[in-house]
Amino acid sequence: MDPCPFVRLTIGNLALKIPVASKPARSVVHPSSSPCFCKIKLKNFPLQSALVPFIP
Repeated sequence: MDPCPFVRLTIGNLALKIPVASKPARSVVHPSSSPCFCKIKLKNFPLQSALVPFIP
């Protein structure tokens, strides 16, 4: 059996912080109402996604 290549990547304290706009747009989904995701792609490995918390 061939060994499968893998990488264990640990990221601590990853969060999304969006600056407040001086003039809010009319048709924008507020980030706190929708989940935010991070997509990580490393060469020769499949795309991975993770839930990222939003900091208001």
